[in-house]
Amino acid sequence: MGFHEIGGQSEMPSTQQVIRAVLLGSFTLDHLPATVDGRISGAGFSVEWCIAPFNQYQQWLLDPPSDFRRFRPEVVFVAVAAEDLLAGMPTWTAASAEREAFGNDRTQSLVRALEQAAADNPNITFAVHNLFPSQRSSHPLLAQKLPSTAVKIVASANARLCELAERMRNVFVLDLAGVAAEVGLRDFYDPRYYYLGSIRFGARGLEAVAACYSRFLGALLGKRRKCIVVDLDDTLWGGVLGDLGIEHILVGSGGIGHAFQDLQRVLMEYHDTGVLLAICSKNDQAIAMQAVCEHPGMVLRPEHFAAVRINWQDKAANLQSIAQELNIGLDSLVFIDDSAFERGNIRFALPRVEVVELPPDPAEYARSVAGLECLDLLALTEEDKQRNTMQRHENERQNLRRRTSTIDEYLFSLRTEAMLCPGSRSLAPRLAQLTQKTNQFNLTTRRYLEADVLDRLQDRAWRVYGFHIKDQMGESGIVAAAFVHVETTRARLDTFVVSCRVLGRGVEKAFLAAIADQLRAEGVAELLGEFRPTERNGVSADFLASSGFNYDHGMWIRSVREPLPSPTWIVVRVLDGETHG
Repeated sequence: MGFHEIGGQSEMPSTQQVIRAVLLGSFTLDHLPATVDGRISGAGFSVEWCIAPFNQYQQWLLDPPSDFRRFRPEVVFVAVAAEDLLAGMPTWTAASAEREAFGNDRTQSLVRALEQAAADNPNITFAVHNLFPSQRSSHPLLAQKLPSTAVKIVASANARLCELAERMRNVFVLDLAGVAAEVGLRDFYDPRYYYLGSIRFGARGLEAVAACYSRFLGALLGKRRKCIVVDLDDTLWGGVLGDLGIEHILVGSGGIGHAFQDLQRVLMEYHDTGVLLAICSKNDQAIAMQAVCEHPGMVLRPEHFAAVRINWQDKAANLQSIAQELNIGLDSLVFIDDSAFERGNIRFALPRVEVVELPPDPAEYARSVAGLECLDLLALTEEDKQRNTMQRHENERQNLRRRTSTIDEYLFSLRTEAMLCPGSRSLAPRLAQLTQKTNQFNLTTRRYLEADVLDRLQDRAWRVYGFHIKDQMGESGIVAAAFVHVETTRARLDTFVVSCRVLGRGVEKAFLAAIADQLRAEGVAELLGEFRPTERNGVSADFLASSGFNYDHGMWIRSVREPLPSPTWIVVRVLDGETHG
């Protein structure tokens, strides 16, 4: 019996990214895809689903059939119920060693199947549910005293799944136990559905699992927003600074002040994983920044904020100004403000901004912000870790620009060095991230998963490049990516993206010239380019023409027999040490 497909790429809008996903489970999952599809509607991507036959997950992991291989999934979800994994477990009257051996055998069987599948299919992402019993033990107190109970075996199995995810870059564990705990087991499961059709989720459980899946897919596709913009009074601290004075605002020092401090700790966690923070507050700037700098309860200090707008202007105008200063789109912003009026104003004036609906009670702030779907992340790159440092360096560059009299003086004074980096497995997450998140300087806006990058690295017809930048202010990291398809003496520029952080410094010209040098050394004579216009990439519309490409029958063509022009203020090297430019 083969599995069945739900939906198809031909039915999807051509502007959407379509991801192919397989569902493997120990119970009926047929209702899940439609629920996920409902949640991701309008998210800019869609899913083409295939569901494997009921309870054949292990066979399909160990020996995928031809249907699976023809479908070429990018994601495989593995949903196994604890009761199904431990079906037939010896009763409590059996020896503990017998129960332990049974649990270890079943757990090892699942973990080994996942590990083999992930190793055999390194370009497929595997997302496995963690395990939890659907109902409490009949003797919950006694179960804690006895060895090798189901609860303890499940805990051990979950630990082994997490260990597997740590070892295998393409394995992730979905915290369904946490999801069920939030919903409540009585609502998460509906035994009537199970006894009628082996359906493990009730109506609320199905919605909660679909939310978990949609979050995972959004994170996999790099839908994370870039900047949190936060208010001050009654948001970052309790009370109105102008009325109370610095010494009387509530942050830390016990009581509800701890709630505001906990919110700041959550924001700091986002900051440390690469999200920019900004302030937008109606206040007196000098006094407000003094509070941020000096109040002993503050977790966040001035150096943690990439942009600050403390004034009496309309907040919509301030958010636009912040986006312009950070050179990001409005759809990269998350707005946090206790005022329902301000939230409503931003929703109306700037619909592309994600507005967080804070609960009325500040005690709920930290939990609400910690669960933001638009800030989920699956892999932490070096660029993510250093993003806030890089933003401070960018602020220093802007200060340098204001001190220099001409643009040429500024560019030469930066002393920019670039490194052309041939693609590698270690670079794949960052290169994929660049294709997913770069909208302005993106010639074709093709979006790729890490698995797609790995596919091209393994294909002899493809060349994959990253571009690393540093200057006297500091490292900018890998700021550009290119995928080139080579056909003997002709090559096609499939993807060419440059981070908005380095636009205006000639990086894109230096990157293209370095790529052309490499292709010419391989015997390539002509390079073909393509520009696919969108609402966001107008800044790159003239790039090919300005680089000497001629338009012919829908493609841009340029000879690379001679070096392409490259900015003289950028020194370019190839990773092997060769110098260009």
